[in-house]
Amino acid sequence: GLNTPDVWEGILKRDGSVQHLDFPTKEVFKSFVEISPKEIVLQAAQRQHFIDQSQSLNLMIHPSVSAKDINTLYLYAHEEGIKTLYYQF
Repeated sequence: GLNTPDVWEGILKRDGSVQHLDFPTKEVFKSFVEISPKEIVLQAAQRQHFIDQSQSLNLMIHPSVSAKDINTLYLYAHEEGIKTLYYQF
């Protein structure tokens, strides 16, 4: 099984990531930084249809990403019906 001290030590060494484990575990359990901002926006857009007001949405954008690419992401969020973007790390 995967519930062993070695597995937990490997997860701790990788800041919570399980990407070093066997498939399908690594596809199911991704940490926040392992999911692309566009995918997070898409998932939020799918939920937005069932929300009357707005939702808190956190995006992890690397400092090297250009302002143009961030703007493109924000326009994509708007086109997908996202009402607000609250946080950006």
